[in-house]
Amino acid sequence: MNITNKITLVVMFCFIIALFIMLPFVLFHINKSGQQEVKQYKQEEINRVKQSLKEYVDIAYVTLDTNYKNAMDKQYLARHYGQQLTNIVDIAESILKTKAEAVKLEGLELSEALEQAAMEVAKLRYNNGNGYVWISDTTEPHPKMIMHPLEQNLNGKTLDDPKYNSALGKEQNIYQAAVEVCYHHGKGFIDYLWPKTTPNGVIDDMPMLAYVRLFEDWNWIIGTAIYVDNAIDDAIENSKDDIRKMRYTNGIGNFWIADTKPKLKMLVNSDEFTLEEQVLSGKAKQHYESILKICHQQNGSCFYTDNTAKLPHTNKKVAKLSYVKLYEPLGWMLGTGFYLDDINRAVAEKEAMVREEIKHMTITLVVVAIMAVILISVLGYIMLKYFPKIKKSILKHSEGHDLQKIPEIRNEEVYKPEVYRPVDGEIINPIPNNNGGGGGMIHTDECIKMVQEVSKTLISEHSKWLAANLSQPEKPTSSSISSIDKIKRQAKMPSHTNTVINDLNKMVGK
Repeated sequence: MNITNKITLVVMFCFIIALFIMLPFVLFHINKSGQQEVKQYKQEEINRVKQSLKEYVDIAYVTLDTNYKNAMDKQYLARHYGQQLTNIVDIAESILKTKAEAVKLEGLELSEALEQAAMEVAKLRYNNGNGYVWISDTTEPHPKMIMHPLEQNLNGKTLDDPKYNSALGKEQNIYQAAVEVCYHHGKGFIDYLWPKTTPNGVIDDMPMLAYVRLFEDWNWIIGTAIYVDNAIDDAIENSKDDIRKMRYTNGIGNFWIADTKPKLKMLVNSDEFTLEEQVLSGKAKQHYESILKICHQQNGSCFYTDNTAKLPHTNKKVAKLSYVKLYEPLGWMLGTGFYLDDINRAVAEKEAMVREEIKHMTITLVVVAIMAVILISVLGYIMLKYFPKIKKSILKHSEGHDLQKIPEIRNEEVYKPEVYRPVDGEIINPIPNNNGGGGGMIHTDECIKMVQEVSKTLISEHSKWLAANLSQPEKPTSSSISSIDKIKRQAKMPSHTNTVINDLNKMVGK
């Protein structure tokens, strides 16, 4: 087997070995990429769920905030409570008008009319006895109290106590604000904060709405106010109803609300209605306290994962991802959650798809590798079988050319020794090769050297013969001719014509 065939076999073997070494690494990389794809898909699904939960809670949060701000908005409160306050002031104003008419038409003393009017207005009550009417004057910069039915010690005093500086928007003295409204419009609403006494104690800074009207005949301001916590209570109830009705994801998703002040209490829970209006305790309390703590640490909102959550109406425990946001004005936690069981099913389906793809790719790679090995083996077989014949064909077509120009065509199968048969019939044995073998042609260089030596000998003998015959004009003798034949036989060269001699002379001349 020559060197070319050996190299071909080595290359084929190395390629096959490399192929089978690389195949496990390729399959490992494909499997790792598949796992990474599944992991990325799961993270993308979780991020998508997080974004959806945040958007849902933000919508519910806006509902809460709108209801609460409406409950605190003066214009909204005026529409909500305005008619009730206006009606009671109308009654008080009618009393004042009656007394003023009595002064003009009946001769009633003004001082007596003022006193009678104040006493009658002080008796007015509404809103289960909690509502009343007061009267103040228009003195500036601080008005005086004319009549207050509940705090009679204020009557006749200037209302300049800093505690009255609670008008919303300006932190202005509420009685000064009443004077400004009446001077500009003759009547109007004022919103402010004021303490409220309840069965559980006094609550500071409860919002109130006042309606005031100027009675020009006496420069009195008739005023009444009502705590708008009722409006807030209404807003709270409206918010709870709105949140309870809100659904998403085909009615499956819902919200919950927990009150954190003064005690942790569940207000809305669409999954477990039995928990509503219940003060939390035990594990439930610990659960929501931990959520509240995380929300405070993360600026009022957070994601929370509960690995012990139960699916509604079942005892199956699954992980649940929740998003919670605090509503500070009411001290509420608003939240919603998504059971990750759905994501786990989606991830399992994705894993099955990826495994199927990996299986298909693995089979494809193995088939391609096997086909590659078979193809290489066939090509190698063809090269080993037909390559020597190709070399023989090249040698056949190169006859008559200088073999030195195609050194690669040297093969034991091509160069077979030939027996040289001279003209006289004597067989000359082949000249041994340089390796000591018994047969084979001599090299071109050795042949040329031999011809040169023979030619020199022939020329030398021929010159002697010419010199001898030039001195004698007679024809050559038979002895001279026999001498030349003797020289030919010594050189072991066949007898040729003069043309061969001339050719040898030309070669020597070169």
